Amino acid sequence: MRVLWVVNLVLPSMYGGDNSLKTSGGWMEALLHGLVETGDIELHVVAPDSKTVIDYSVVDGVHFHTIKTNYITKVLFANQGVCKDLSKLFSEVLPEVIHIHGTEFPFMEDALDAANDKGIPVVTSIQGLISEICKPKEHYAGISTSSVIHDFLKYGPRVMIPLVISRVISRIRARSELRQLKKNNVIIGRTRWDKEHCLYVNPNLEYWSIQEIIRDAFFKEEWVETKTEKGRIFCAGGCRSPIKGFHQILIAIASLQEEHKEFLTITVPGTSPFIGKTYGYKLYLKELIEELNLKEKIKFLGSLSAKEMALEFTKAEIYIMGSSIENSANTLGEALIVGTPSIVPDVGGISSIGRANTDMLMYEFGDNNGLKEMIQLLLSDQGKRNYLSKNSKEKRNSQYNREKIINDYIELYRYLIK
Repeated sequence: MRVLWVVNLVLPSMYGGDNSLKTSGGWMEALLHGLVETGDIELHVVAPDSKTVIDYSVVDGVHFHTIKTNYITKVLFANQGVCKDLSKLFSEVLPEVIHIHGTEFPFMEDALDAANDKGIPVVTSIQGLISEICKPKEHYAGISTSSVIHDFLKYGPRVMIPLVISRVISRIRARSELRQLKKNNVIIGRTRWDKEHCLYVNPNLEYWSIQEIIRDAFFKEEWVETKTEKGRIFCAGGCRSPIKGFHQILIAIASLQEEHKEFLTITVPGTSPFIGKTYGYKLYLKELIEELNLKEKIKFLGSLSAKEMALEFTKAEIYIMGSSIENSANTLGEALIVGTPSIVPDVGGISSIGRANTDMLMYEFGDNNGLKEMIQLLLSDQGKRNYLSKNSKEKRNSQYNREKIINDYIELYRYLIK
């Protein structure tokens, strides 16, 4: 069975097969290798690439292709030229099924148009939903107007303008996503939230619920109370954008009682905003961290491989997610598999991933007092930490069962061919 994937970034496998590289798309790497190992799939993968250093390669039995794009044609607007290039590739590869990963970029719309024009069965996986992310409440994630004005008076437009531009770009991308949902016939999702959103946009969609694979590194590590560092909090979502809500976590932590704050260490992937020239959200974070007097409490970890991420989960007493919106966050799935006691916001599709008060604690996004109380509870209650950890680890062989997920994808591909 010949299957062609359309992805939004060049996967590390294309450059030598090292899937431990510190990059996005790790779950796609895991699924990719799992499908090829069955022997039932001839897999081709096409990605947009502005550099096109390699336009075709075969690595570990997977055929990788790139299509020349630039920022405008990948991120902002669908393009006839890109659509023609994809159509030409489809004619050369002759896939029986095309699987598009994500709806967030117009490049995916070009692929969908090319596939539909040729009559090739196509399915699209929902990842994030940019048409929900671009809404003001979710996009700015509770950053107060007074904070923005304060930073504007101090730094000029270096904070405000990048945040506004980012939302404008998201709104442009959202238009493409809504068109894609209307043009699709079959969708893969994972949560009640993404199902409701997709069917609201297009009631005629056929919806398949299939999980994403969590990388092996997270199954090889296990959270054990005695191996954690006292007061260590891991915020795996990073500090790339307001949507991840790191600022809200910091505000909650800053209000903790002194008995907890004195031994706290907050670890977060990404580069410190105190290094080099910063602007936008990172500049806002820099100002906030100084204002809250938390600079000495935060450890920025840089880019992390899957193995390094898994180890960070085992070191932390608790994991906190601060996102204003998520569909099915893989970082939460990773935390649950490792068994790290987790505190997460009840937003988007999060409630489909685990049970509140059983697998994880859940708070209302923006309720920093509620978040503060949950942090205090877990830091002081070893029994509660171990209870959550024990329950969350059960997802290793149920919700995130690798063999079942691979078989579900193969079943869908065969169904589409028929």
